[in-house]
Amino acid sequence: EYGTLRFTKKTERHGFDLGMHLRQDREIHDNYFRLREQMWYGFAEASITRGPWSGSAKLEYEHAEMDFPGVVGTESRRPGIQMSGSLKSLLGTTTATVSAGNATESGSGAFKLDGIADGKLNLGHSTPRFMGFSVIGEYLVGQQVDPSFWRNASYATQNRPLFLADGPVHDLHYGGPYTLWRSDYDPSKYEGGSGGLRWNHRSSTAGAKLNFFGVPQPHFAWSADTLHFINGSSATHNVPATTAYCDLTFINFLRFQSWSFVQLDNDDYSRAIDTRSYSRLLFEKDFLKAPLHVASFVAYEHIGRHDATSDLGSETLGPAHLMHVRVSATIQGVTLYWGVDNLTGQHYYYLPGYPMIAKEEYFGLKWTLTL
Repeated sequence: EYGTLRFTKKTERHGFDLGMHLRQDREIHDNYFRLREQMWYGFAEASITRGPWSGSAKLEYEHAEMDFPGVVGTESRRPGIQMSGSLKSLLGTTTATVSAGNATESGSGAFKLDGIADGKLNLGHSTPRFMGFSVIGEYLVGQQVDPSFWRNASYATQNRPLFLADGPVHDLHYGGPYTLWRSDYDPSKYEGGSGGLRWNHRSSTAGAKLNFFGVPQPHFAWSADTLHFINGSSATHNVPATTAYCDLTFINFLRFQSWSFVQLDNDDYSRAIDTRSYSRLLFEKDFLKAPLHVASFVAYEHIGRHDATSDLGSETLGPAHLMHVRVSATIQGVTLYWGVDNLTGQHYYYLPGYPMIAKEEYFGLKWTLTL
């Protein structure tokens, strides 16, 4: 369950954004495993634009309460700040974003956090357009705090799926941190970059990038029949990948949008080990002098062959070909919508042994109140 309250006010030179988000997650597996997390997140952000440069500053605060096997009544708090800026010049547009936070945790958990810092630095640049094309690049470095569940939980793996270790892990135990390795805590570090081309023409855009990211990986060690989380490891898994996207306008009420991702073998870039794509044809048009707005789309989703691991084992899954459709109509802020995901009812899996919903039909009512 979740809800969001937000207030936004913007002019040509200034902007202000204030919001709060509330969320509760619950997970139950029979009477053996129960997890609950309540979280609220609030922020205030101000922005300013002066000629070729613009900047923004954002203050945020997150508070969460968690209960799961091994931990009861744990609370976490994280104040943070984020600052962004961009500058336009004859060489193109340069952007920079830096964020920092300070996480604390108290309760019955085995690993309590006491002022652990996290943050990231993101730098980007795009050259001036030539015949609609521009060169883009990005660099990212940072560190993050591992989830409290990995650091503190303790339960029998047969009572809850565990998607972390290669091979089957039935009838074993997850024992939280491996305190024999170290008793303090260090956040996980990551680093990466990307580069490519972007094309713009009127209201249409397209692009392609080559990405190299060092993704933080959870690290675990076996001790007899118990799996432990190894605290403080900063090793990463290098993920070379290509991404491509487009948003093309054919006529003023018909658009084609597409996004695709191909993860490459780290030892052989000519071999794809995971492929995902999503494309849709979108129709949007106003009728009856604009009191009626109709929007609909037909979409195709491709999930390529990939190796996957769950508590039930490791195997190669896919490919899967999914069709989706949605229709909506809006009058005076009131929207009626209907749609179907996986229209053909194809059976598919993201993880071995856990089939996804074969076909899901939904409909509803949405009311947007503008004051």
